[in-house]
Amino acid sequence: MSKFRNIGQPLYIPLFTAFPVGVWMILKKTPWTGIDISLYLLVILFLIFTGVVETEEGDKKQLFFGYVYLLAGGLFGVVGLIKWLT
Repeated sequence: MSKFRNIGQPLYIPLFTAFPVGVWMILKKTPWTGIDISLYLLVILFLIFTGVVETEEGDKKQLFFGYVYLLAGGLFGVVGLIKWLT
């Protein structure tokens, strides 16, 4: 039961919400509409915001996840821009 308690921590919320949506949007075959672009921008902004908040904490675990979220937000932004423009 203690393993499942760690899943509900706010530190892991982007792993279960933003990452799957971002990957789904990148792998989507149909052209993006205005709603798709808005959703993708929200995912990127959420990852960047979460990364900035987590990097301000002193714990090593939070720093690690903060930098992972910042890196993922940047990578999703670059990949999404390339996909949208091509």
